[in-house]
Amino acid sequence: MRLRYTQEYAILVYSGLSNGMDPILVTCNVNPDLDGFAGAIAYGELLKATATPALVGIFGEPHVEPKFVMERCGFRYPEPVIVHSEQFKKIILVDASDLHLLDKRLNPTNVIEVIDHREVHDAHNFPYAIFQMEMVAAASTMIAERFQEAGVEPSLMVASLMYCAIISNTLNFKAKVASTRDYAAKEWLEQYTKLPSGFFNLMFKAKSDVAGTHLQSRLQDNFSYFVFGRTKVGIGQLEIIGARAVAETRTSEILQFLHHMKPQFVLDHVFLSVIDLEDNTNYFVTDDSETQSMLHDVLDLSFSGPIAMRPESIMRKETVPLIKVYVTPPV
Repeated sequence: MRLRYTQEYAILVYSGLSNGMDPILVTCNVNPDLDGFAGAIAYGELLKATATPALVGIFGEPHVEPKFVMERCGFRYPEPVIVHSEQFKKIILVDASDLHLLDKRLNPTNVIEVIDHREVHDAHNFPYAIFQMEMVAAASTMIAERFQEAGVEPSLMVASLMYCAIISNTLNFKAKVASTRDYAAKEWLEQYTKLPSGFFNLMFKAKSDVAGTHLQSRLQDNFSYFVFGRTKVGIGQLEIIGARAVAETRTSEILQFLHHMKPQFVLDHVFLSVIDLEDNTNYFVTDDSETQSMLHDVLDLSFSGPIAMRPESIMRKETVPLIKVYVTPPV
């Protein structure tokens, strides 16, 4: 039976309730991508190995990639349990630092640690947290480094999840965000994995399936917004094989989605970035004239109708700081 996630349930990964100690909740964004899913579960395993009571909560519906890795590798999901996230007095966030992307019942003042890799984040919303915010491609890289520092060997499942997360977040090391630390973490994790040849190609093909209604669900899963002063910018990002075909043949569906999201979140700008996993090209889709003008100034894009092509990909985490500078110039 396929496991269904809701915001009332979480995956109970580890629960160390001995000695009357309250567990720390380790979690990530609601509806997590592979890096958030992998990083949270991995950090829970590390805390358990170092005798720290912890529970890993995965809220919402994980993206295609974590489901693919778990199911293709034959890893079993732990039993889902009812978790009242507001009950936890100590919370650790992995691959998460935007308040609006978290389970709404989490108390931000209970967050004691944030492990993330974004230049733009909501640090001010977590006043009692220790931050590890470093410019690597994947939060899983930082978690892998913590395993090494603690002298702890990850389980097959955890090593495989982190390894795949690093591959995903670096676009298999084609993305500019890939660092020497990401590569070193990948090399270290490789000794603890047993992934077959061609696994990553299959993983990328799985998340490239946007046939029919899959496109709408992928757009929904990979959309976020950012607030810069009085300006609110919504950005969707797809990383798929066949980006040009999707941008050109599914344009009306993409624009319909963007038109829906703009008033829903009261956005000033909204666009979709589609990155091709094979040739590393990048397509941007929007018919909002002000957004097109902004992207022209920020990324030197020239639109033909609602589509612009960039010969080299740029990740959302790279684009956001550039847009922030553009819309909030120094006084």
